[in-house]
Amino acid sequence: MTKATRGTPAGRRTSLLVRMGNAARDAGVVPRRIHLVVAIDRLLDGPALDDVLEREIGPIVAAQGWAADSVPVTARQAGLSVHRALYHWRLFGLLDEVRAKWEGGRPTGPSSTALNAVGRAAAIAFLHARATAPRTDLRA
Repeated sequence: MTKATRGTPAGRRTSLLVRMGNAARDAGVVPRRIHLVVAIDRLLDGPALDDVLEREIGPIVAAQGWAADSVPVTARQAGLSVHRALYHWRLFGLLDEVRAKWEGGRPTGPSSTALNAVGRAAAIAFLHARATAPRTDLRA
């Protein structure tokens, strides 16, 4: 990360992910929800258009060399894991989503995903609980 990107939201997410990854690696464990924390941080910044969550988070996780069952995690796999979380957030009504209309087999504009008021409160509570909870396992 450069000085120019350090203060940007994307730079902050990259820094957060790198620091969490390094701490987990130093402790000898793999944090299972690292992508979730970064996705929440991104959505707290505002709506995500189209596949921006996958595009921003996937390459960072993949570049750190994470593996699942001794097989390196690809950027696509890391990005898709974010969509599993979004599925659950939809079930609980935490998101406002606007899907692009389609004409002639093509979208007419971007799709948008954002946390609604309840989602923002839940996201902040989740991050607060995660930050202040006793640490016995970095995978939690």
